[in-house]
Amino acid sequence: MLEETQQLNEELQTQQEELRTTNEELEQQTNAFSQAQMYLANQKAELQQTNNHLAEQARTLDERNSVAQTELEQRADALTRASRYKSEFLANMSHELRTPLNNSLILARLLSENKAGNLTADQIKYAQTIYAAGNDLLNLINDILDLSKVEAGKLDLHIEDVPLQWIMDSLARTFEPVARQKNLTLRLELGNEIDGYPTLTTDFRRLEQILKNLLSNAVKFTDTGVVSLTLKRGAARGAVRCDGYGHRHRAGTSGRDLRGVPAGRQHHQPQLRRHGAGLVAISRSLAHLLGGAISLHSTLGTGSTFTLTLPLVYDAAEPALPTMPVEAPVA
Repeated sequence: MLEETQQLNEELQTQQEELRTTNEELEQQTNAFSQAQMYLANQKAELQQTNNHLAEQARTLDERNSVAQTELEQRADALTRASRYKSEFLANMSHELRTPLNNSLILARLLSENKAGNLTADQIKYAQTIYAAGNDLLNLINDILDLSKVEAGKLDLHIEDVPLQWIMDSLARTFEPVARQKNLTLRLELGNEIDGYPTLTTDFRRLEQILKNLLSNAVKFTDTGVVSLTLKRGAARGAVRCDGYGHRHRAGTSGRDLRGVPAGRQHHQPQLRRHGAGLVAISRSLAHLLGGAISLHSTLGTGSTFTLTLPLVYDAAEPALPTMPVEAPVA
């Protein structure tokens, strides 16, 4: 019995040792679980803090969007009011401009009729030119009154077959008296290669307006020598090109334009203002509507050359022609 008792004691000690080891493992697992709980609690707290931060950002963004929307609405209202005031102003000004202009047109027409038979042929021609120029000015006033349509490219076009000689005759009637008054030579030419297509299918009135705007600039900024316009075949297939120059003769040289714009500032509005930037802007929009383009080549101290390129046949589905390069007529 003593031996059995000793054996039982040894087994009990072994079991106690195993129980102690199990208790230590359970204690370690309990500590690990507590640490995991603490980690999860920290993660939950951080996640809650992040959610709160995101919610605050969302509220701030909503407030900013609301403020921005309010500002946009206010600006839209301001633009609407400005547009309305502009329309009202232009409508009032149109009446003030048209009244004396219509009177001038009536007087010019009466003079051109020469019922008294006391005017010379040149005087009758001058009266007809005044009448035609007045009509052009009236058309220009109408276009300016609807400038938003010019900018949006939504002007109504009247497409027809236009003989190139019509264009030259119209420009000659308008600018020959002005050029003669400034002692300038007006040179309107059809290039030799133009014979194959004597007509354009386009809007005659809009094309005439573009060329008159550009030639008006050339006459205005040329003091002596030659103002010329040449119609020639464009580099692009099925295109016609109109080059307008203002030349000043010098002994031993081929001619030189009077004005110029630095190359880096040819699209700078203040610098171009003296070249008639308003009319040029309208002309560019009109050229785009006709499927064409206007390019400017300018050299400071040398001069500027405008080139209008148009398709032979207007096609509303076709994009505008690419701008053609221009060679400046310098010595």
